[in-house]
Amino acid sequence: MQEKRLLKTFREYLPANRTPLLEEAIRAVEQLPGVGKWIPPGPFMVNMIPWEVLWGFPLTFLSDVPSLHPVRKKIGSRIGNSQTPKPSDLSEVSAAALVKVLGARQLESIKETNSKTPDFRVWWGEDLIEMEVTKADQKNTLTAHSAAVDRLRHEILSFERQCDIVIHVADIPHQADRQQILEAARNVEPGTQIEEYGRWRVRAETPCREGNYHVAAGQSDPSPAWWPEMDVVRMFSLEQLVGGPEPNLVHPQVRVQFGTPFTSYINAAARKADHFQGTGTVPFVIALDVMSLPGAFDFFPRELPKYLKDWPRVSGVWLIHGPSFVLPKIGWTKWKFIENPDARNRLPEKILAKLRDEPNCRTYDLMSN
Repeated sequence: MQEKRLLKTFREYLPANRTPLLEEAIRAVEQLPGVGKWIPPGPFMVNMIPWEVLWGFPLTFLSDVPSLHPVRKKIGSRIGNSQTPKPSDLSEVSAAALVKVLGARQLESIKETNSKTPDFRVWWGEDLIEMEVTKADQKNTLTAHSAAVDRLRHEILSFERQCDIVIHVADIPHQADRQQILEAARNVEPGTQIEEYGRWRVRAETPCREGNYHVAAGQSDPSPAWWPEMDVVRMFSLEQLVGGPEPNLVHPQVRVQFGTPFTSYINAAARKADHFQGTGTVPFVIALDVMSLPGAFDFFPRELPKYLKDWPRVSGVWLIHGPSFVLPKIGWTKWKFIENPDARNRLPEKILAKLRDEPNCRTYDLMSN
């Protein structure tokens, strides 16, 4: 039968100890309207977990939500045309599935019209809330910063300095800053530093590690006195050669710590708050897909409350990370609801209590022991 086409393609490659959920997720994809006779191009490997399972997993919780048919059709049509589903559509089904998993009694996807409407109406018991879903876009936040830092780091490594170069830069450097940083990295002596106060600092260190394979990601070098503690997401980038014929040769590193302004992280939620799409008569929640934002669960709880004071129509912001693989599991690896205590329509206490009592992750086995 056509609806079993995908599963038939994958079956001989799937793990023998797979759980029923793995096959259910594949069926959820093949049953989407518009998928038709599409099959993935491969290659396939024995004991593989197809990445298409990520598309189907949330849909396994939404079979009783017929109003999601337009979103399902959009996802299926793109798959049928050998295109990746739009991230915004995947974010919608992810948020919808998670609220169902956490106990929502009923969910309704609201048809798009010319008037402003939220994405969903959600009933928790007899209580109604409205939910608008949005995905934080990495393109305008982290990608440009990371690419600029990668170019800077790689050029400094080409200087072949025989010492570690450690850089702190507050934001994407302007061209003049970049040239000054490169010049400083070329000339700074081990044990000394050169800086432009409040903007960047370049320090040289003699390596104190053994062997030529040492690469430690995520380490934290001492920060300058002016290094911003608030309003930025701090990132770390490292480059080093490894290996070679001399096992005791210590390869120098270039380590860069840089900041991405927190305001760029919050733009997606701010747009939904500024262009309010609720009725204003019931609680209104923004579900924010933060899969593309490293550090989101550290920085949103710290910084978001001061924004919420100016968003009285928003009852809270729901941070959602997932679904993703944590093999042999799949699920929402983390979520957090940040309440707005100044909201005009606050979530009922019994809903808040339910969310507080729930573990902040939900994962499911794809393989049995």
